[in-house]
Formats: sequence, C-alpha cells, structure tokens
Amino acid sequence: MYTDLQLNGYELNTDSIADLNTDSNTNTDQGSDTIENSDSNSESDSDSIVNRYLHIDGVLLKNRANKTVNLRGINLGGWLVTENWMCGIKDSTDTSGRFALETLESRFGTEQANKLIETWRENFITTSDLDNIKDLGFNVIRVPFGFRNLQDGYGNWIRKQNNEIDFGWMDWIVNEAAKRDLYVLFDYHIWHGQQNNYDYITCGPDEPQRQEERDASIELLTEVINHYKGDGTVAALELINEACGGTWGAIFLYDALRQADPDRLFLIWGDPREDGRNWKNVFYGPHEYSLTGPAVNDDILTINNNVEKIKEFQTDFNVPYFTGEFHVFTNNGNPSMTYLLEQYAINNIGWAKWMYKGVDNGAWAIVNINNNTVDVDVENDDYDIILKKWQSLKTAGTYQSTELKDILATAAALK
Repeated sequence: MYTDLQLNGYELNTDSIADLNTDSNTNTDQGSDTIENSDSNSESDSDSIVNRYLHIDGVLLKNRANKTVNLRGINLGGWLVTENWMCGIKDSTDTSGRFALETLESRFGTEQANKLIETWRENFITTSDLDNIKDLGFNVIRVPFGFRNLQDGYGNWIRKQNNEIDFGWMDWIVNEAAKRDLYVLFDYHIWHGQQNNYDYITCGPDEPQRQEERDASIELLTEVINHYKGDGTVAALELINEACGGTWGAIFLYDALRQADPDRLFLIWGDPREDGRNWKNVFYGPHEYSLTGPAVNDDILTINNNVEKIKEFQTDFNVPYFTGEFHVFTNNGNPSMTYLLEQYAINNIGWAKWMYKGVDNGAWAIVNINNNTVDVDVENDDYDIILKKWQSLKTAGTYQSTELKDILATAAALK
C-alpha cells in the first residue's frame, strides 16, 4: 500500500456495459438468501469448503448455498511481504521499503537470509492473532504476498522434498482460517521486476523484458490458482496490487488466468470503465487513503462524496465493490471511520482495514509491537541481533489501538 493515493475523485462514464459479471458458469444450490457477516459457513459435510466458493450476484457476493456474504476484515500487511515503515526495519539501500529479504541475502547469503525471514513470518503472525481476528468479528483476512514467497531470487520454485511447490505460509493461513470460518483474500503485492520499477510490468514500454516479467507473473499466479482450486476458504485473488492503469493494467493477467479456474473470484484494483469488457466473476475497488480532511465536517463531506460515487458505480455496472485497503483517523473520538463503515454497510460495500499489526504504527494498526524491542537495521545489524529480535516478536511488549479495535468490531457486526 501507499499512503499518498488520491483515488476517489473520478467521474463515472455510463456508456459502458452493464451487468458485466452475470456469470452463466455459476450453478448454486438454492437456499435461503440470508446474510453472513462474521458468522461464515460452518457446514459439517465434506463439501463445506467447496460450498464456500464465492461468486457475483449483482452488487452482492454469494456462496454456493446462495447466502450473501458481506466481506469485512483486516489486512495482514507486513507479514509475508515486509514493508519497512510498518515493520520497524531500517534499510537505506531499499528505496521502495519492500525488499529487506534481498538486503539480507546480499549480506548473509541465501540460507541465513531465509532463516531470518522465516523467523519473522513465524513470530509476527500467530494462531493467537487469528483467534483475535475471529473474536473481533471479521470474516476475511486480506493477505499480501509476493513472488519471493514461492520462488528464490532467481525465479526458481521453492520446492518440498517431494518436488511439489512449497506454498508454506500461504497454506498455513488458509488452513488456519478454515478452522475459524474465515475467508482469505490473497493480494499479489510484489512481482518480478518491481524492485527496479513498480509500474514497469503494467505501464512500461512494449519490449521483451516487460513481457518476460509479465510471463513470470502469469506462471506464478497460475500455480496459485491451480493449487487452491476447489478451496472455498480462498475468497478471491487480487490480480495485482495498485497497478498502474488500474483495470487496464490487469488485462494481461485476467486474459491469461481466467481459464485456469472459471469459478475463482478475481478482485481488480480499478473499475470496468477503464476497459468495459464482459469479465466474469470479477469485483472491483481502489484503495482509499484520502478520506480524512483537516476537520470532521470535511471528513463527512468527503466520505459522502466517495460513497455516492461507489453507489453510482454499483448502479451503472451491477457489480460488487470492495475497499481492500483504507485508513481514516480515529483519534480523540473522531466519528469519521464509524460513519464511513456505517455507510459501507448500508450500501453493501465490503472492506478490509489496513492493517492488523505493526511496529509502533499507532492508529494504523489494531495491535502494535513496541519498536524499541524489535527494530532492526537490516543493512548494518549483526545476524544474531536480527535473529534474536525477530525471535522475540511473539513475546515482545504490545499495545492495542483500543478505539480503532472497537470501531472495527462494531462495524463488522452491522447488518
């Protein structure tokens, strides 16, 4: 995510195709059209995981039992994809703030660097965190991931002893989420070539290198889709995070990936006005980081304008909207986030707050780890120092943003 996005001021063009997501491939068992918020499916039959598969029905998401599912949840930002500003990491060589692993590899070699990053992942998010997420009433976890979760720095697959691709922590979060009746929304956050140019893969010049990087992403995401085919705990795959060109930037991925699983729900960071094609089983939504103004009245006005544009979007295109990342300040009783999420509930707008946990990130995160106990300089700190600090993540002192937690828990339970 980026903190300086200005994405909510667009104007709608009503000349595009309506009913973009009428999906003739979706056959559902006709059941009662009830609404699920935090209480997701808990079927005991062997088909329960498959039946949780989500599909588009107008502006709603429904499972195969024909129950409406309002996705309301939280981001596990910083876990599988580290971002320096939220993880207590210093690294002057990493201008994008997302490639601590590469710095560690350049200093300590592949084996030791992998030991360090695995220590981070093992201790930053635990089953206790997932219990807390469930207890707060959320029903979806948005999980940013990158190519380095499945491949080494040279693009080789990380494999298990039986030679299968090792989905490691991605499998762990899906399995643990299923135990708690939570959905997982995987967000493709880091792709090949991003460390050199974030937008090159979508908006770079038409040249062989860009096509090679596109092909690498297509290959990787095809494996992800095939691996989780039939698993309804995976709510959706967000094809590419904050891509230059929005929907237009995701065309090459949709065209290549749709056939891999026609039933899998895709999330596009953008909207169908940018292409207007009859995509199947797709829902949309930019991220919202520009909803807070200098005063509460400004916030409410901005939120109202934003929600009205979303409502127009829903009406014109008859597709769901999901705000996969957002932040509104909640300090000192500011009612803006409460108001925003009330409006989202009224208008069937799904959401995932950025973020669940951080290192001294204040009201950005529900749970904060004290920076002075786990902060590391990956460019200069000794291996043993980094290892010891990251081993302590599970037991380090924390504090909660109580006001944020209460607002989100209340919003997750809204009908």
